[in-house]
Amino acid sequence: MISHITGTIIDSFEKGYIVENTGIGYQIYTTSAPTEGSVHTFYIHEILKEDVHDLYGFDTKKERLLFTLLISVGGVGPKTALTMLGLYDAETLGSMIRQGDVRGVSLTPGIGKKTAERLVLELKDKMALFTQETSKEQTDLYEALLSLGYKDHTIKEVIPHIDTTLSLQQQIGSALRQLQK
Repeated sequence: MISHITGTIIDSFEKGYIVENTGIGYQIYTTSAPTEGSVHTFYIHEILKEDVHDLYGFDTKKERLLFTLLISVGGVGPKTALTMLGLYDAETLGSMIRQGDVRGVSLTPGIGKKTAERLVLELKDKMALFTQETSKEQTDLYEALLSLGYKDHTIKEVIPHIDTTLSLQQQIGSALRQLQK
């Protein structure tokens, strides 16, 4: 699994950029707008299927996490989720979903009213991370616990009680101890 790619932007295509890193050019779909010739870091969400190997790149881990949540909803594919993140920043989209703004969500091309309703219903409770100021440390801890299989609401109960001055490994250990109580 690819976590992130840092490289030189050497070319662009309709929905992304070609990033060269150690002589390899990666085609990355993104909403970012780096300039050609610049060095840029993308946080990657990789889609591997029988006939597809696509890389989706984001400027922040928070955007990548929101993308992952969006594509977990039936009827929302990666291209549609990327379009949504191109129309709205993570905080705005998170607020719209949390407030149940079906009309606003359905303004995205490819999202009809029923899909927007499903998206709001399934993700409404998971948007707290995107609608309030959270530190990078809290976002990293949230992603780590989510990847370990813990539920969103359980993670949110524990995160406020974790000392974010600790290293991420220590934060995870502390969170796991609290989750086992």
